[in-house]
Amino acid sequence: MKLRRLAFPRLALAPLPVLLLAALGACGEGDSGAAPGGGGNGAAGESSGAAGENSGAAGESSGEGIVLTGAVQKGPFVLGTSVAASLLDATLEPTGDVFNTQTENDLGEFELGIPVGGPVSLEGQGFYYNEVTAAFSQGNLTLRALYVPEQTGAQSAYINMVTHLTYGRVESLVAGGAVFADAVAQAEDELCGELAITPAEFRPDRAGIALNLLGGDDDANAYLLAVSSVLAQAAYERDASSPDAELQMSLNTISNDLSEDGTLLSATSEKITAGLAALDADAVMEGLLARLLDLGSNAAVPDMNRVLDQDGDGLVNADDNCRLDPNPEQEDGVLLRRMRGARLGGRLRQRRSGLRVGRAERRGLRNPLRPARPGLLPRRADLRRGRTVGLGAGRTLWSPVDAERTHGSGLGLRSRAHGCRRRRRDV
Repeated sequence: MKLRRLAFPRLALAPLPVLLLAALGACGEGDSGAAPGGGGNGAAGESSGAAGENSGAAGESSGEGIVLTGAVQKGPFVLGTSVAASLLDATLEPTGDVFNTQTENDLGEFELGIPVGGPVSLEGQGFYYNEVTAAFSQGNLTLRALYVPEQTGAQSAYINMVTHLTYGRVESLVAGGAVFADAVAQAEDELCGELAITPAEFRPDRAGIALNLLGGDDDANAYLLAVSSVLAQAAYERDASSPDAELQMSLNTISNDLSEDGTLLSATSEKITAGLAALDADAVMEGLLARLLDLGSNAAVPDMNRVLDQDGDGLVNADDNCRLDPNPEQEDGVLLRRMRGARLGGRLRQRRSGLRVGRAERRGLRNPLRPARPGLLPRRADLRRGRTVGLGAGRTLWSPVDAERTHGSGLGLRSRAHGCRRRRRDV
């Protein structure tokens, strides 16, 4: 039996490249029909647009926006202090956009990115190093500043006592039609004149937003330290039990006084004058230096004595032979003449180590409620009012009030005599 061969129709196979092209075309037609007017290409375009927005935001943070670096300073605020930047319109009214960060170390330093825009209100709130008590504050302090950033990029802004005290006055001047830069200049000029802690002709050479306690030893930074220290001392004189709360109240009162017409009420000025007279500038600078060294900082402490005029005779402390007795002609002061009359002998020399408490205090001249302790020297306010004790024995200068200030409050700092020096005469 013969086998029959079955015949199948022969298929004509197209070349492989042709088949692949046809398949791709069919897929394209299907997608096109599913999404009229764009389909898959439209979806890809949307994804590309989203990616473009993300890259734009990154571009703002990396170079097209503003990166503010600075610090919050009374003394330096501590790590974790809250810092907020609120965007403002041209009239200094908030827009509702707020950007937050925290200080990154115990020097009060921060860094914050914000978008390009108009003026910014900066606010720092937290604990700080009080240079007068040489200790951390017992409560929070809030300081504010107004700033108009440059176009883009990194720039510095410091929140401090000067920016806080002029905040309200700048707002009032701008509301009255002043240009922002002119308003800041006028407000800070008025502040310097009303505080009256420097010779009348002194003015810092830059705006408050650029003043930096840790920015080097120059007169502008020394002025900032002087303002901070005098007002902290005034608060301490008013309420030694809660100086931080008193300081916040005093700052807000001064800012409010200045905001309307750029002048202070006489009662406010008297409190500042009392703080100026009682301030131990050298002890403050030594304490701040010790604090910075503890933090590993090599920043120079500005010398307040180049700008402070504690006796109001027109001469800064550094050039005044008697810091507490007004003597513009540099004649020997009242205190020095009194000491000569008490037969202390020779000139009163400034001593870094302090003077001993003499026998007079031990015989009962001291306040029984505040026992004398060795190594104490009088506060400037007591020297100015002649409230010295026991000038007859052992060249003693001591005040019972000073005992409480230096030991009762736990400062551990020794005040130093800044009595009158005899005028040097050229030979």
